[in-house]
Amino acid sequence: MQVVKSGAHQARSDFPIRAEELSSEWLNSAMRTAESLPASAKITGHHWERIGDQGYTSEVVRVHLQYNESDASLPATLVAKFAATRSRVRSTFVTGGYYEREVRFYQTLADDPGIPIPKCHAAEWDPRRGRFVLLLEDLGHCRLGRVGSAKDVELAISHLAGFHARWWGDAWLKQNPWITNSSDPTYSSGRRQLLEGVLTAVETRHADVTPGIVLEAAAQMIDLWDQVTPSVTSVLTLSHGDFRPGQLFFASEKGGRFTVSDWQTLSLNSPGSDLARIVVTGLGIQQRRSMDRSLVSHYHARLMAGGVRDLDLDSLWLLFRLALLDIVVSHLTTLLIVDARGDEGILRLGDSADESLPRAKRMEVYFAQLAAALGDYEIIELVRRQGRRAIQLS
Repeated sequence: MQVVKSGAHQARSDFPIRAEELSSEWLNSAMRTAESLPASAKITGHHWERIGDQGYTSEVVRVHLQYNESDASLPATLVAKFAATRSRVRSTFVTGGYYEREVRFYQTLADDPGIPIPKCHAAEWDPRRGRFVLLLEDLGHCRLGRVGSAKDVELAISHLAGFHARWWGDAWLKQNPWITNSSDPTYSSGRRQLLEGVLTAVETRHADVTPGIVLEAAAQMIDLWDQVTPSVTSVLTLSHGDFRPGQLFFASEKGGRFTVSDWQTLSLNSPGSDLARIVVTGLGIQQRRSMDRSLVSHYHARLMAGGVRDLDLDSLWLLFRLALLDIVVSHLTTLLIVDARGDEGILRLGDSADESLPRAKRMEVYFAQLAAALGDYEIIELVRRQGRRAIQLS
């Protein structure tokens, strides 16, 4: 498969690394380089404002633009994204490759990703400083995904299947070290060590409000890691890595379209990972129980329509169930990341809970969908069976 690239990109350092450094000169240069600005048009002024509760993993601002001419086709606003202002957070995300991954995605894959994404006007990464800038289409006229909206989830899954089919079995993906490969032994070993540390920390700090079934699933996963992970990563495609309502935009009464944002967790992973995340976190528990089979079948049909022929429905269902282990890891890890902000951070966990709820109730809501799915799909017993089967075959 030939990959359509956005052009060669050399590492540069002559770009703004925080909102205060934005200039009309740089904005004009970036927009012209991206062929987003007609020859006669010029940005004559700008001002910016921070967007909502941003600024922990990244600094995100809305940039208002003024031009030398009136042209309705020119964007009135754009979104600029920079590395986190906190040095400790920035160091963590630089070391983990999150910033580079998102920039490389827009530099390399944005022309034909297989799924709608924000239009990118600039994407620069400086590995020496661990700094980046993204200048993106403003999706303020869209609405965020709604937890409990079956229509949102079905539409998202339709697009997701096309995205996965686009990159199914593409050997080019493994040639790029900035794309995390979940089947890589070194990465797998590091992820196990991460989970061990995270589980110890959660048991120490949050055992009173973390469901036992989540802690037990994590412990079983650690014990049988080498036996189970080959099954989890037996089929690979390009994965968003955090495919949930809070990362998805939809058309609203103001206009807009379906769009997927935040590509820092991009990886080569099981197709079940994105699929399980949107089904489990995008629906209420009873909704998911009544719709899961039909949604997985819908995804499978769209996958086949995209040209995939080597994954039957039963195998997909197994990958879907095993992918809940990925959600266990990310839920526990996210808990510790926001824990660094204290209870205020914990109050912002998840896409669905009321921020006015007390800590214990907020945590209950945060884990409720995952805990119910772990029980419904008998994940702990599934992990044990997969582990026993692998041991018998070895």
